[in-house]
Amino acid sequence: MAALEDKAIWEDGEEMDEEVLRMQTDEIVSRARLLDNEIKIMKSEIMRINHEQQAMKEKIKLLDVDPQDNAEEDGANVDLDSQRKGKCAVIKTSTRQTYFLPVIGLVEPEI
Repeated sequence: MAALEDKAIWEDGEEMDEEVLRMQTDEIVSRARLLDNEIKIMKSEIMRINHEQQAMKEKIKLLDVDPQDNAEEDGANVDLDSQRKGKCAVIKTSTRQTYFLPVIGLVEPEI
């Protein structure tokens, strides 16, 4: 990543200098406002993405399951999902349903 002191960052702005010198003051002010508006839009987009990410963290809970913790042997009827070892997920949907996923699949185990 280039530092602010590097000449490579500042050299390609020479044609921009000439363009700015030819502009009227009100044109420069309007361009500055446009840039400020773009910055505000980008910041709000970043906030929206971060908020969505936080909302998803609240709806997906990852669990570490060890089958020896609740070892029950009832005989012939064995739940294979309860015998799995590793990460599992509990997902709460917007329709207030809760799903248990014995295999997390595409969900990253470290969120």
